[in-house]
Amino acid sequence: MAAVVLIFANNYLFAQNILEMKNSVDSTYGYLINNPIKIKQGNRNKTTERVKLFFDYLRTFDGQKLLLLWIESHQNPNFNSKKRTLKYRTGMPVNGNLGLLDKFVFITEKTKDTLGLFVDVYNKSTIEIPIGLKIETK
Repeated sequence: MAAVVLIFANNYLFAQNILEMKNSVDSTYGYLINNPIKIKQGNRNKTTERVKLFFDYLRTFDGQKLLLLWIESHQNPNFNSKKRTLKYRTGMPVNGNLGLLDKFVFITEKTKDTLGLFVDVYNKSTIEIPIGLKIETK
């Protein structure tokens, strides 16, 4: 029960932070592979929850929801594979960073336009709202 309350509290705090996020002034932010939305938050499960919450609140400027079509994995062009990292016996990096990015491809609710956003779940930065989009409460 305590774990459920903690998860709810963490997601509630993140939802509050989403409502306070600023719009990006960079037109490539989130849209180009070399400028992804860096959204790491704790372990992989927490990060996955945060990505889902972020996209749940994201809308087009005319208020359309973004409906997920698919997710693709791409090599991160900013990943430094020569950098020394600790590895498990399996060869998997301890930090889990394989140098991949996820591209979330959406279709808008009414106009059926497609939109792709690149997300880096292995690195952390201040999250902004990509140009052309806004945050809206449900």
